[in-house]
Amino acid sequence: MVALAGKAKTSPRAEKNQHSGLCQHALVQTLDRSKKKYQTRLRKLEQQMLAMVERHSAQVRGLKQRICSLEDETLQHKAQNYQPQPQQGSHSQSSGASETSL
Repeated sequence: MVALAGKAKTSPRAEKNQHSGLCQHALVQTLDRSKKKYQTRLRKLEQQMLAMVERHSAQVRGLKQRICSLEDETLQHKAQNYQPQPQQGSHSQSSGASETSL
């Protein structure tokens, strides 16, 4: 065979090593891209989680305030409608009718 001018002929082993090096480089690039995408997704999920935690905390605070408000309203309502029962002695009073035994 005639070698092309300026280009040296390489052995099959050298070609295989060169091809292997290119494959490794492509794999490293693919791994780096995948890692970058994963990190981006992870940051996005962390931000979403923080937003959810903040919303949850705000909801809990609001619910606690509402509970306190309702408890206050209930206590005020009970205080306004409170009618003390007259103290009864040791004898219970009947409805006015006398009981007779047969």
